Amino acid sequence: MASSKYIRIQVANTRFAVRCNFPPFMEWLIERCRNFVSHEKPHLYLKVILEQVSDGWNHDHSVTANWNYGKYSELEFKMVCYQPAYIYEYILHYCLRCAIATKHPPDLLLHSAGVIHEGMTYLFIGESGSGKSTVCKLLAQDSTFTILHDELVSITKTEQGFNVWSTPLNGEMPSNHSNSAPLKAAFFLKHEQENYAIKLSGREAARRFALCLQPPFIVTNGRLEFDAAESLSMALELVEIIPCYELYFRPESGFWEVIPPLFDKGFVPALRKG
Repeated sequence: MASSKYIRIQVANTRFAVRCNFPPFMEWLIERCRNFVSHEKPHLYLKVILEQVSDGWNHDHSVTANWNYGKYSELEFKMVCYQPAYIYEYILHYCLRCAIATKHPPDLLLHSAGVIHEGMTYLFIGESGSGKSTVCKLLAQDSTFTILHDELVSITKTEQGFNVWSTPLNGEMPSNHSNSAPLKAAFFLKHEQENYAIKLSGREAARRFALCLQPPFIVTNGRLEFDAAESLSMALELVEIIPCYELYFRPESGFWEVIPPLFDKGFVPALRKG
């Protein structure tokens, strides 16, 4: 039986509502997003049709999508898979990225860890294995740090700069609550035997941010496609005002001692060319 009830969710400033014909998914969604519930009008309504195949011919999942127009605009997904529980995270991820595309300017969804310290957020960015979760685990041992997420954060533009938000998406240390704080700096991680930071040029920082963005989805001819133009423009604005560094670090708690001096008046770190 299809569920006619929508679950309203808010991630950063993006609001969306989801309903699905597969009750186990709705139960999972309610639990996963229990602290990201919204009571305001969504930017997008999403109807998920989850179809399970029984012969196991395809362990991956396929997605088709289209717009339905009625009392309100609703994006409909049809997802076919062998093991529905394996793709719950994908469904939530797709829903968020489609909803982001309907908001202007869009929130940024970034493959990054976010940590709050003394009321400001520090981003730690890198590909899988670069140390994002390691950094979060080390800093979580100190009660003066709050972990927003170790894998995926959302960023919103404000009059003063940018805010970083937790997300309900999957990670080793996913957030249980919707938290945020202004962005102080971004660090691109590299493992090393000693701890030091090198300031990145705006051009290099922009290139790296572009690689870490999870761009919004739009629907074209029944398929989901990236729509990265507005996100890239916002990322360029971000690197103009937020300092970005390459952080070489040894995976132990002492690495944090390198960071505060970067913001001492008169301290000028080395600049990486590029």
